[in-house]
Amino acid sequence: MSDQHLSYHLQQQYSPLIIPTSNYKVIHVNKYTSLENLQLLIGLVQKCTQYTSDTESERSNGKLALIQIQAIPRRLPALVILIELEHLPPNNSCMYVKIKENFLFIFKSGIELYSWGDMDEELARLKDYEFFKWPILALLIDIQSYFPGCQFAGPVIQTLPHKSAHRRRTQEARSRRNCIRNNTLRIRRYQYYLQYNIYYRFTMKLVKEILRQNQIKHTHVKVADVLLIIGFKHDMLKQQYQQQLSEELFTWHNYYHQHHRHYQHHHRHQHHHRHQHHRDRRHHHSHQHHRDRRHHYHRYQHRHHEHHREQ
Repeated sequence: MSDQHLSYHLQQQYSPLIIPTSNYKVIHVNKYTSLENLQLLIGLVQKCTQYTSDTESERSNGKLALIQIQAIPRRLPALVILIELEHLPPNNSCMYVKIKENFLFIFKSGIELYSWGDMDEELARLKDYEFFKWPILALLIDIQSYFPGCQFAGPVIQTLPHKSAHRRRTQEARSRRNCIRNNTLRIRRYQYYLQYNIYYRFTMKLVKEILRQNQIKHTHVKVADVLLIIGFKHDMLKQQYQQQLSEELFTWHNYYHQHHRHYQHHHRHQHHHRHQHHRDRRHHHSHQHHRDRRHHYHRYQHRHHEHHREQ
């Protein structure tokens, strides 16, 4: 049976698949997309942990032209993102940075990405766009392996197996994969970092306190010899805090300033505590003194009254 006859046979056998437009929302990502919509898109993709993905190429030259990503939320509507690669903004623009942020959230560790076929080969063609870091940390799941012998002949809706690909691995394979992923994360931990000379008396507790006072959102911090290394999540945070942080924060002068301020605070607290303690003692003794005087006075009155009665 030819493909045309098979297609006609399927059309006669099955009714058309109609999905209400209220069940999904389509967002086109190109140079005409506003920054507000891109920022809204970042907020939406942060709430999802599962996606489906597909790509389309230009027929004339075979060049990758479109990326289709569908978020699988817990509640409808679903989000369909269409990235038009031939109509993106310049790579040095704010819009391009926002698009890269979306890719970072979609392809980060802990995300499950379903596709029909090997997605690694398709995504490898996107290296020139620098949308995400390699190797990809998201779990890429080829659902084609769940349906052996099945040929794709149009939109098909299937329920994915409940058991994830990670659970089907042996314990040895899990350990090996986790080891590779942990090594990759260690390498990337300080991919975006700032370093400063630091006075040797600074403790890690004091360093983190200074970062907290300056509202620095860092991922990691460590001291190597006389250098303080502060890691950030992405390059935008690094550039922002590079202007905010000062070389003088971790010098010996600021150390003694911080230490002196801590000592003054501690001294004031101790002084207040001692003053409160002495005041409480004085109040207690004064109260005891007045109570004793009242007691002696009542005893005197009682004796005086008894003496008059005897007379």
